[in-house]
Amino acid sequence: MDYQKYKSPSFFEAYINAFKFCYDFKGRSRRAEYWKFIGIFYLLFFILVTLLPDMYDSEYKRSFIWGLVVLVIFLLTHLLPVLSVTARRLHDSGQTSKWIIGLFIPYINFVFYIFISLFAFMDSEEEENNWGESPKYYIENDD
Repeated sequence: MDYQKYKSPSFFEAYINAFKFCYDFKGRSRRAEYWKFIGIFYLLFFILVTLLPDMYDSEYKRSFIWGLVVLVIFLLTHLLPVLSVTARRLHDSGQTSKWIIGLFIPYINFVFYIFISLFAFMDSEEEENNWGESPKYYIENDD
């Protein structure tokens, strides 16, 4: 069989798709889509975190409290998209999404984070698996 590749999403498309499909824990997500979304998420997170100490040093402590509120709202709004895109990425590499449960276990969650990151670096399975057809490859028809 001759496989062709689908077009990779842009950073903006990957970020928006994560929110569009945040309730889809059964599909598959490409490596490019996952890492582009996670990259934007971490970039925005680190920007917010680096602004917090400047707010704390200001004479108005209320700005620091508002900064913390914004950070908590940011994390809560991104929780479901991060979990769903991670589950779909695990499915795309042939793994079960049950690995995500380990992220919520205190003291050993870092080990699960390492395992999930290693699976996220794996290439997509070319064939259809338990979670659907490959979002990266499609079969070119010889008709």
